[in-house]
Amino acid sequence: MSWNILIVEDEEDILQGLQELFEQNQYRVTACSGIAKANEIMKQKMFDGYILDVLLEDGFGYELLENIRKAADVPVIFVTAMDDEASVIKGLQMGCDDYITKPFRAGELLHRMEANLRRYHKNSEKKDADTVIYSGDLRFEKHTAKLFCKDKEIVLKKIEYRLLQIFLENTGILLTRDILLERIWDVNGTFVDDNTLSVEISRLRRKLGKYQGNSYIETIRGIGYRWKEMVRNEQ
Repeated sequence: MSWNILIVEDEEDILQGLQELFEQNQYRVTACSGIAKANEIMKQKMFDGYILDVLLEDGFGYELLENIRKAADVPVIFVTAMDDEASVIKGLQMGCDDYITKPFRAGELLHRMEANLRRYHKNSEKKDADTVIYSGDLRFEKHTAKLFCKDKEIVLKKIEYRLLQIFLENTGILLTRDILLERIWDVNGTFVDDNTLSVEISRLRRKLGKYQGNSYIETIRGIGYRWKEMVRNEQ
């Protein structure tokens, strides 16, 4: 993978050396020497990782770290001559992932950035997997409360959303009508009776459509409903 990083360093020879080091290792590098320029760049573009000096020509790298942490959860490494314990502790407490003092070994810096990027990327993939549910042609994003069918959004009412959430969290499990009624009782702040449940499930079923000729919601006559286990469509 080609990572996209920003390097902020006010010593020209070190800045050039770092840029060459990472570009030679297939990184896409943006480089600058001060806080003002870095903030301007970051308003226009997001990066996979950052390498910052602490003492810059127009302030301290801590300010940049604070701005980065407000916008993204990505690796930030300080590379600096400020090796006193107070500076190291401050950087780590503010949220930097590593603190390397000058002079430094190029290979070690490269390795530490690579390790942090892979760790963040792995955690991000796990987080996405935990917040997105796939079923057939459907993609349900729990974190945004949105449902998509082949990338086209399906707009749901509150009670339909709640029913969908219950079904997806219990895929393949028979849910009796009593269980469903209990879980959606006050979703709209009003009483939901048995007939209303039937109507709402029917409406939800129509909005969802079918997958390979089958309805997503299976009716178990006289008992309740079950969300069918459907392999995600990769097409």
